[in-house]
Amino acid sequence: MAIDDALSIYSTGYMAGSQDFDPGPGFYTLSTPSESPFVLKLGPCANVTQAVMNVTDCNSYTLNNKTYDQSGTYTQTVPNSSGCYTIITLNLTLNKKFTQQSKPICDGESFFAGGKNQTQSGTYVDTLQTWQGCDSIVTTVLTVNPNPVPDLGPDKYLCSDNPQLVVSPGSFASYSWQDLGRSGSRTITTPGTYWVEVFDGSGCNARDTLVVLGIAPTPANFLKPIDSLCTYDGLDIRPSGTYSSYQWSTGENTGNLMVQQPGIYWLTVTSAKGCSGTDSITVIEKRCITDLYVPSGFSPNGDGKNDVFKPVTFRPVKKYRFAIFNRWGAEVFESSDVQKGWDGKIGGELQPAGVFVWICYFQFEGSEMRVEKGTVMMVR
Repeated sequence: MAIDDALSIYSTGYMAGSQDFDPGPGFYTLSTPSESPFVLKLGPCANVTQAVMNVTDCNSYTLNNKTYDQSGTYTQTVPNSSGCYTIITLNLTLNKKFTQQSKPICDGESFFAGGKNQTQSGTYVDTLQTWQGCDSIVTTVLTVNPNPVPDLGPDKYLCSDNPQLVVSPGSFASYSWQDLGRSGSRTITTPGTYWVEVFDGSGCNARDTLVVLGIAPTPANFLKPIDSLCTYDGLDIRPSGTYSSYQWSTGENTGNLMVQQPGIYWLTVTSAKGCSGTDSITVIEKRCITDLYVPSGFSPNGDGKNDVFKPVTFRPVKKYRFAIFNRWGAEVFESSDVQKGWDGKIGGELQPAGVFVWICYFQFEGSEMRVEKGTVMMVR
């Protein structure tokens, strides 16, 4: 291949049969019995033209069946009417606009997106128009953040032993109290209404209010200083007054405590107004009748005092029989129930005052059978 001073291009080759040689318009048939060499001359196009197009559109632009959707400079080469070609330079400006925004709001707020006020997190698209009349696509990513939940607790009382209360609504980014305080907690020493507004890291806020109703007495001196018990019996310890909660040193949380051993017992109570106090009782051992006690007299006169004559047992009874006889040896009363006694009557008729003889057969748990005898004076 060679190029001369006129910029004509010469190339060589071989042909066989009919070939399109094209030295000018038309076909030229060359018939050869065998392969033959040829020379091809190509000359420069003398009628090349230039065209520049400055185009402004909205979304896209189509030129010669080719569509462009981005602003920029593009070049096309197309045949012209002179049998040569035209170089087209396209300076394209597209005015379409795409915008994406992230918008956080708080629960209870709304934001206009997607054609209406939105209150739920999501992605919303709006198609607007620019001043050139082109579309402006706005995509909004909406995030609805939950509001903080401050908690100052229920309304309460200050307690007389230490009328001071430290309250905090929880952990948040910032705080604003009713007196313009900015700390995360507040010490209260007087009754009144207190509120705090809190802000979280998303800029959402909420408020809580606490009413300190007054100063309530702290429970004190609600147990006896000292009491005693018998070794075979227990002692029921009960505080004076009624409280909302109880916590004994033994772990129980009941309103009373049955103890079997001497010692010091502590009780912490909380009143209905939320004040707590602690008191203690010392329980000592005392000398007590350990088995059976029979009174020496009774007075069945209906006054509710000593109207019934019966033994008193101080231990669990396994077997029991109690009988009473008059001066002539006649049995006037008999029972196998330790809870029953004689009211001084026979057949519903009150007997005359005097001395009566009694006998008691009894057996305590873990002991042998025993018999006790004696006399009783009935006084009228």
